Amino acid sequence: MAFRMGNNTKSHLAIEGTDESVGLYFMNVDDETKSVRLEKSKIGTNSSTRLACAVPTTLADGTYRIKVVTQFTKSKATRKEPLSFVFDKRLNTGNATA
Repeated sequence: MAFRMGNNTKSHLAIEGTDESVGLYFMNVDDETKSVRLEKSKIGTNSSTRLACAVPTTLADGTYRIKVVTQFTKSKATRKEPLSFVFDKRLNTGNATA
């Protein structure tokens, strides 16, 4: 699964930083307890404009939104506080329908 920002205003995608919350999340829209976090090491492509990863096998059937939490900046320094944003598109797994 790949995410490309294109002309979207959220072009600082790279998963970077030391805060415990940094990562890519599959957020279950019906039950947040079923949400799954991927650490930076589990993401295949990790750049400021593109992320690519495999969908975790532990993901329960359902509808998900992707959330990115990062401390990435264009400079060499990282943000003090993590920045997070959620993609509008939904991902359906198993027998789930949007």
